[in-house]
Amino acid sequence: MFAPRDAVMPQAGFVCYRCGHKLSPAERTFCGECASPIPVLIPAHSGCGASTLAAATGFRDGNESPYASDHKRALRLLVARTHHAGLEAARRELARRRSSGHVARLLLVPDAPGKLPKPLADEVLVIAGPTPSSRIPWVEAWRWAPGAATETFAKFFPTLAAQLTADHS
Repeated sequence: MFAPRDAVMPQAGFVCYRCGHKLSPAERTFCGECASPIPVLIPAHSGCGASTLAAATGFRDGNESPYASDHKRALRLLVARTHHAGLEAARRELARRRSSGHVARLLLVPDAPGKLPKPLADEVLVIAGPTPSSRIPWVEAWRWAPGAATETFAKFFPTLAAQLTADHS
């Protein structure tokens, strides 16, 4: 059996992206410490990786927590894969939601390891437009254990947290 190169680490529990407060299951919409909204991951299409990201981050899965995404202060993050069909789905969803300001950031989940081909990278710039975007790193271990805590994602998460904090300061 092939083993992932990225070390899988034990899941330590979820913390608020903004203040680092350890979140309890009761804190479904807002952090009890700093009152920051818990991000809700809105899938742009099936198989986009929203559930995997929810498992890795403690953010709410928009498929499982529709009440959280309906809250007026919800921090909605649109999730899409970086293949052409995923980017087209993101384009449609952003156009649908842009007028209401219902997407805080576009999260792009790689569809393959390595650098995004230039035509797709150019497409990302056009699709995102004024919406801030973040590219999630390729995490090989998620092929076997979706959302598992890994060194790769642990190194990336502070960057994402800083981006979200800067977006909503």
